[in-house]
Amino acid sequence: MQAPSSRQSEKRAQTRQKLIKAAIQAIGEKGFEAVSLDEIAAGAGMTKGAIYDHFGSKDGLFREVVAHEWKPIPFPEGEKSAPAKVRMREFAAAVIADGARTRLRLPIQAAFLLYSLSHPELQKGVPDRLAQGVANDVARLKEAFAPEELPMDPERFVILLQAMIPGLMYMRSQAPGVVTDEAITDIFLGLLARKST
Repeated sequence: MQAPSSRQSEKRAQTRQKLIKAAIQAIGEKGFEAVSLDEIAAGAGMTKGAIYDHFGSKDGLFREVVAHEWKPIPFPEGEKSAPAKVRMREFAAAVIADGARTRLRLPIQAAFLLYSLSHPELQKGVPDRLAQGVANDVARLKEAFAPEELPMDPERFVILLQAMIPGLMYMRSQAPGVVTDEAITDIFLGLLARKST
């Protein structure tokens, strides 16, 4: 059997991306359980056979959607020469700026959590992906903040942030007058170790 040409490989990659994009849209609107493969495929201008060809099943597509939608924590980049408060304000500003995108990912994350509770086979690989995500974020955190500037061990701090940021964005989507930019910034400044402020 002949290996696919680079043109065929590129077309397959484009098809995968179209299907993932259509799935993100459909799941965000209707939820994973309610959306059909036909609806997802139609949203991409294809048939559900394309989903089976590229992902094997609805669960396989869902796993890819969740992996696609995972984004690293937006730590500030650059030197640690600026005071910790300045860098933490930059961090808060990056989280606020990414807020709309984070809110769009919330329905997908919630749907995955709920669906995977009753479908353990969907959780295959999740622990490894989470561990790798934490490790990657810890490495990036250490580039942005010195351990003594943090209120706890860097790994624990990343776990806290991965839980806290989506929660803040959910609350902000429900009560923007309460979870304001100023409130988010104050929360992030409160995360600095007392000796570093």
